[in-house]
Amino acid sequence: MKREEKEKVVSELKQKFEESQLGIFADYRGLNVKQMTELRKKLKEAGSEMKVVKNTLARLASKGTKFEKLEDYLEGPIGFTFCYDDPVAPAKVLVDFSDENPSLELKGGIWDDKVISIEEIKQLSKVPPREVLLSRMLSSMKAPVSRTVNVLGGVLIKFMNVLKAIEENKK
Repeated sequence: MKREEKEKVVSELKQKFEESQLGIFADYRGLNVKQMTELRKKLKEAGSEMKVVKNTLARLASKGTKFEKLEDYLEGPIGFTFCYDDPVAPAKVLVDFSDENPSLELKGGIWDDKVISIEEIKQLSKVPPREVLLSRMLSSMKAPVSRTVNVLGGVLIKFMNVLKAIEENKK
């Protein structure tokens, strides 16, 4: 690889390190091309991407970013998974894929300047999707208002029944 190409790869990788919310590292040795393509497709559907880069270039690109803390993980062939939006989806994809294909070995990751272990990645993968969490939050916020409306509606119905009873008594 020529120097210009290396510089380009380092700058692109540094940009990914800076923009990503979550990064997960995995050893992909033992996966064939078909499995790797399938994994990349699933990760793309989950709003993330996987890159395989030489560790020396990754070390250079990680300087000055939150990923600099992960230098210990950069041994052997490593696939870098970058997540830009919902961190749960790619974690779920990687954990499920590693369960189906033991050749994919999760090494660790970083999430918002914090190094996370394999166990934490597995716990993250068990969190419900963002849409489910938002709907749960919305329903819990809506519940007190709904109860108040029901109580006030019940008072109004009782008041109407009293008025109707008074009307019938006057007839």
